[in-house]
Amino acid sequence: MAITKEIKTVQVDVYGEYKIVQHAFEVIIKEDENIISTTRSRTSFHPTDDISNEPDEVKEVANAVWTDAIKKKWSDMMKAQEEENKRLREL
Repeated sequence: MAITKEIKTVQVDVYGEYKIVQHAFEVIIKEDENIISTTRSRTSFHPTDDISNEPDEVKEVANAVWTDAIKKKWSDMMKAQEEENKRLREL
């Protein structure tokens, strides 16, 4: 009786101005090749995230849409947001 776990990419999408990459995947648990559990999950990645451990499908899409201009735009927005949060805390 062998129990195995398989992670299968279902969908990779790109959303919005900052080209957020979403990865939908299923975690499939099998016992002797019979599926006993399937769970679908979704995770998101931003232009400055480390995706080196993600599936090839995610890396291919991210590398195609995360241009240097998009990465800079994302970083600039995050920096401006941090500065605004700091300003608000000082009030």
